Amino acid sequence: MNSNPCPPQLQFVELYNGCKVAYSDTGGTGPALLFVHGLGAYGGSWQKNTTALSNEFRCICLDLPGNGCSQTGDYPYTMDFFARSVIDFIGRLGLRNLTIVGHSMGAQISMTAVLMEPACCDRLVLCAPAGFERFSMQEQLMYNTSLSYMSWFSGNEQAIHQLIRVGFHKVPVDVATLLDTMTAIADNQPARHYKLMTERCITSMLAEPVYPRLGEIRQPALVIFGEQDAMIPNQLFHPLTTRKLAVSGVKRMQKAELIMLPNCGHMVMWECANAVNEAIRRFVD
Repeated sequence: MNSNPCPPQLQFVELYNGCKVAYSDTGGTGPALLFVHGLGAYGGSWQKNTTALSNEFRCICLDLPGNGCSQTGDYPYTMDFFARSVIDFIGRLGLRNLTIVGHSMGAQISMTAVLMEPACCDRLVLCAPAGFERFSMQEQLMYNTSLSYMSWFSGNEQAIHQLIRVGFHKVPVDVATLLDTMTAIADNQPARHYKLMTERCITSMLAEPVYPRLGEIRQPALVIFGEQDAMIPNQLFHPLTTRKLAVSGVKRMQKAELIMLPNCGHMVMWECANAVNEAIRRFVD
């Protein structure tokens, strides 16, 4: 294993399931923003947002269990498991006047959390949220079979680079630092943990969509998608536009607004950081 790539300023808290999760906590005494990262990522994927927003808000970035610099283990890595972890984390930090900001899988986890415990936050910001799609049992089987087959032929670096780079409409130069850090963190974990964890996450994402229950979400929600999102929807199974999927999901929610950002892909909070940050400021204020 490599030397520890995790920054020393991280804080840790032990959750109900015994997992010690890492998080950063920056900013002032303004309203709290809890950032929940996407598949295979870590809290640092929000750096372009927390840097800009920490003057006005308390910015907390969580590394989900088994991800980033949090403790690894033989956890189920389901949406239910992650949602319970997020709810417990919120309670242990005593967060109030809270907005959860989730990206992709992190947005699906965030929605699962508020459906499970509606009082856990006051508002939701959903960046390129997963969970709006529904996959048949046959589609799930096909997807998981191909995923397991391909994982044998790629190492952590190849898997991470593919996962992140396909998320951009135009890959920016400054993403190299993010890729290098994510690779170093994954290489510091037990052998094959990263692959096992991401496979379990994807299996759960497909099997636990939130679309049928979107109408039960009471919190005001801001949904942000990039017009050129190449990951949502999955074009192999659902050949429709991102906008059409986004509109369909937002219409089912009680208090939701949709922002579609042009010239932006799935990593909307990085590729279109200024627009996302301004949207968050307006929505929370």
